Amino acid sequence: MSEQFKFKLAVLLNLRKFNEKKIKIEIGRIISKITAINEKMKIIKNDIETGYKSQKNVLKESTSGLMLKFYPLYFDGKRADLKECENHLEDLQKQYNEKRLELQKAMGETKLLEKMEFKKRTEHKKNVEKKEQDNIEELFRNKRTVL
Repeated sequence: MSEQFKFKLAVLLNLRKFNEKKIKIEIGRIISKITAINEKMKIIKNDIETGYKSQKNVLKESTSGLMLKFYPLYFDGKRADLKECENHLEDLQKQYNEKRLELQKAMGETKLLEKMEFKKRTEHKKNVEKKEQDNIEELFRNKRTVL
């Protein structure tokens, strides 16, 4: 019977794998937030463009002073929203870059432990095979001495 292989650092390896998965999930969340911000920025830019077209159409007709006051305030608000989105996007990009560095480090640590486990597993397998071969040879020797 062969001995079961037990990697002494298996718990640590599992923790490293868990940490790597956790970081990947966090990166996924950041990417989804970045995508949402980009979509929001497209909508805001489209709203601004639509607002300019509307202002142009309103100016062709006779309009009240209140209506003319509305457009600059509307554009200022949309530009402020756009600036806020750009700032938020910049923060998310920084978070994304930091998480990528964390992921690289975590993947390196995990890979190191996996290589170590593979090496130990191979070493164990060779030792077990050698013991089995020695046992077989000993059985043959005992059989020859009995005969």
